[in-house]
Amino acid sequence: MHEGLIVTAALGFPAYVGPGGGISALGAVLAIVAAVLLAILGFVWYPVKRLLRMRRRSSEQSEDAGSS
Repeated sequence: MHEGLIVTAALGFPAYVGPGGGISALGAVLAIVAAVLLAILGFVWYPVKRLLRMRRRSSEQSEDAGSS
């Protein structure tokens, strides 16, 4: 009756992870975290960058118009 639970636990949660597997798992987790952070940064940074560029252009145009 509990054999399925034991097999699931043994396959899903190994008791020992060797050094190679541990480093691979750590690298995969770090890569996923980095990808998520870069995606968030990309979604936030580029619109902010565009907004700053537009504000800079409008201030330069207003200074040019005021000096004429």
